[in-house]
Amino acid sequence: MTKIATDPKSIEVNIKNEPNVEFSIHDTELLLRVLLETQYSGRDVAQATDTIAKVRQVHERLLKKRELIK
Repeated sequence: MTKIATDPKSIEVNIKNEPNVEFSIHDTELLLRVLLETQYSGRDVAQATDTIAKVRQVHERLLKKRELIK
């Protein structure tokens, strides 16, 4: 089932018969490293900043709780 708002900033997608994607500390660490080493053009800076903050938040949750984020 897909939930879509009329003016979505994000959506939740649940596809039957598809495996859940799980992120480990190593996954988020790699994502953060790549995102932080990338150069962004002016129009992408705000989006990159928001995305990095979200990945960092997931990474910090994994470090604190040592949980697996699904």
